[in-house]
Amino acid sequence: MSLLLSFLTLPFDKEAQKDFFSKCSVIKIIPELFSAFLYYKAQDYENVLNVYKLAIEKMSGYPPLYCLLGDVLRALGKHED
Repeated sequence: MSLLLSFLTLPFDKEAQKDFFSKCSVIKIIPELFSAFLYYKAQDYENVLNVYKLAIEKMSGYPPLYCLLGDVLRALGKHED
């Protein structure tokens, strides 16, 4: 019920619209995330690193990308980066 109510009030709430569109902007990096996942499964960490860097260039203000990049750097043993 509350989900339906939130969809009905979305056109009238400017703050909710900004939040909704900022969350939908993740869609533009889905191909990069999918290819990084495939490289990660193949344990090709150098290519994963390159793909995440490209994704960060597309969406520099998205914190989960930095966390994923840090995980890959840690797997490569590059703790100082």
